[in-house]
Amino acid sequence: MNAAFSERGTPAQIGLWDIEAVELKESGDVTGAWHHLMKLLGRDIRCIDAHVHLGNLIFDIEETLPTTCAHYEIAVRLGEHQLGEGFDGVLPWALIDNRPFLRGMHGFALTAWRLGAFAAAQELLERLLWLCPWDNLGGPHDLARDTGPGTLA
Repeated sequence: MNAAFSERGTPAQIGLWDIEAVELKESGDVTGAWHHLMKLLGRDIRCIDAHVHLGNLIFDIEETLPTTCAHYEIAVRLGEHQLGEGFDGVLPWALIDNRPFLRGMHGFALTAWRLGAFAAAQELLERLLWLCPWDNLGGPHDLARDTGPGTLA
């Protein structure tokens, strides 16, 4: 086994870190969850799910929207890199390893929308619908029902 990989932990161990962070958040310890996820990123900056959880932690705080957007964007860029240039396949929600990337794309789109980047948000949501036509997150169909800026559910 690669020594660097063993220091970071196995994918199953990393998944436990995510669960611990969610449990901290749900118990009201948002700061503890933040530090827990940052420590995970210190072990492996490429953890898409950690970036998505960090974005989710601060999504509702208006002052942190640029930081929120950055975490989602990092998650999306990491996922796109792993998929490879020109990927036009499908990422079924039923395959749980696809979910962090899909959640990141959804969060990135919603945050872009909140920041007023409507064209970028629409492009992201259309791409999300292409990748996951079942629309398990609801974003692309919300866009289709949208009646104007600021009304995206």
